[in-house]
Amino acid sequence: MRVRLVPFESGNSAQLLRDGKIDAFFSMAGAPMYSVRDLIGQKLARLVPIDGEGRARLLKSVPQLRPILIPAGIYPGIGVVETVGVNAYWVTRDGEPDPLIYRSTRALFHAANRAPLAASHPSAREISPGSAVLNPPAPLHSGAARFYREAGIIP
Repeated sequence: MRVRLVPFESGNSAQLLRDGKIDAFFSMAGAPMYSVRDLIGQKLARLVPIDGEGRARLLKSVPQLRPILIPAGIYPGIGVVETVGVNAYWVTRDGEPDPLIYRSTRALFHAANRAPLAASHPSAREISPGSAVLNPPAPLHSGAARFYREAGIIP
């Protein structure tokens, strides 16, 4: 089997699969991923679970990953699928002013913004202040850290 790595561009991987130019792709995105749903619905693709010993090794080696299940019915005709997931992170330059990042973080998690956030994508319902600080891939911005400290989420 020959593997060719293709740079990611939004929607590019699904189109390359549809065109027969690649045989498979990995994606870290909230389910449902609409391009994948369309491919499965057209019987042009199938999901391959990430499970068993391979998943256990992967989870042990990459602390930002967590075990997840894609629920049955998220994709047409597909039952529950074991895989791995990652939390959504808001990333900013460390030079951004603390007050701006503090206010932005506070606004993101304000109760008045919860419904629009949850409505933006089914997976956005899982975003919470507690999940936002689990195993971050980079240090927290000091403005965001202030919000999480005041909210009692971090010491």
